[in-house]
Amino acid sequence: MVPNSIESIRYRILNSEKDWKSIYMASWGFAKQVLLPHKGTNIWTEQLSFGLPASRQKNFNYSPEQLYRILTSKDRDFTLGHLQTLFSLLEEFVKEIIKHYHSKERKSYFDSYENLKKFLLAEHPFESFKHQIEEERIIELKLARETRNCFIHNFSRVDSKWIKAYECARKLKTPFKEGQELPLLFEEVEIWHDLTIEIVNEIYLNLKELNETS
Repeated sequence: MVPNSIESIRYRILNSEKDWKSIYMASWGFAKQVLLPHKGTNIWTEQLSFGLPASRQKNFNYSPEQLYRILTSKDRDFTLGHLQTLFSLLEEFVKEIIKHYHSKERKSYFDSYENLKKFLLAEHPFESFKHQIEEERIIELKLARETRNCFIHNFSRVDSKWIKAYECARKLKTPFKEGQELPLLFEEVEIWHDLTIEIVNEIYLNLKELNETS
């Protein structure tokens, strides 16, 4: 039986897309509700009380113009925030697997990305795992990881590690320079999400096989 902690992380990964896209939809849906009755009126720039049930005050003040601008400017934060959550969950997923199935390596495992790569390839010291994720998918995953890292550590701006990962994954010289804003598309994170799901499910199936033969 696969340990509950691993099942829990996998469940969160599999359902994370619904959470991400529901927030995106809610933001744009409410933005339209703010726009339609207020745009072009004399209260467009006036402070109004908008309902906020979770707050102690039950409301918060914005001008409709201000609230609409905020709601429609969060696409990047939502998308990169999902990528941050997704990749962090993947790392936790692998960490829990090593904790339960390969405990002697768990203390040193996250010293570098190279160790994660070894696990995904089922290379030494992880030969007992049979998933063997292809190098091509790992290269794409590396770009997702460096994008996540730039979002967290570099104000969503390109750094040298991202450039190297981009050129390796895309097999062409990047037009982007260090310090530029990350050239992120919603569709690209969707691709990385699907890739992560594929990898997680392949690893999970291998764990179930290991359990059956042990």
